[in-house]
Amino acid sequence: DYFSGESKYRNLEEYLSLWEWDDDSHRIALESSVSYTKVPFITGVPARIQESSMGEYRFIYMLRNPLRRIESQVRHGVFAGWGKSLDEELTRDLVEFSRYAMQLDEYLKFFPKEQIFVLTLEQFQEDPCKVLKSLCRFLEVDEDFVFTYVHDPRKSGTVFNTPPLVAKVTQGRFSQFVAGKILPSSLKRHIRNIIAKLQRQENAQQKGSRWTLNAHEQSYILNELKDDLSRLRSEYNVDVQRHWNIPNDFAE
Repeated sequence: DYFSGESKYRNLEEYLSLWEWDDDSHRIALESSVSYTKVPFITGVPARIQESSMGEYRFIYMLRNPLRRIESQVRHGVFAGWGKSLDEELTRDLVEFSRYAMQLDEYLKFFPKEQIFVLTLEQFQEDPCKVLKSLCRFLEVDEDFVFTYVHDPRKSGTVFNTPPLVAKVTQGRFSQFVAGKILPSSLKRHIRNIIAKLQRQENAQQKGSRWTLNAHEQSYILNELKDDLSRLRSEYNVDVQRHWNIPNDFAE
């Protein structure tokens, strides 16, 4: 999330130190921050990236069916304690973060289209090896590299069965820092599965919080996103009908 704030208040050297970079063997540094596509709530990210002048930039933007993305955001927010149930409010950010073409437009103000790789989660799930091969070509690395565990989801959703107290602890910044820096991924998955299995209890939806969109809400959201979905198909070559089964009325 380095570029989400004003860059003049941030320490670039400290940011670069996050990577154990070796000039003899490393070519690409990777970062993943969902906050970089949250216009209009978080603005100025592409400009800050360009101004940092650290090297050549390429962007990978993975999209998800906007309805499922919204449900996922609501569920995560309710689970972590910072979000609202859909019974309370369909907040503006839920729709704005799903205006994918609008989010991409911000980057095209500063970077050429050739430096942006757009794909959908559904494409990746359908044929991860094909997508990874295309990504390797985009990044100009060995496209014949054989990836392992490509069909295993990193986040299966079992974390949502974790008791609230455990969730609050594990979702905290300090705990995430420790987990990210110290624990190997295999051990983290093992611990997460144990917690979910041994301490399972009623999840937020069973307690009255709703994250599943009803028919009226889905129709409202698709109508709000109609122009964006149309541009996503015509300008960014995303087949919204095939990947997301969006009715033609909302994607023409």
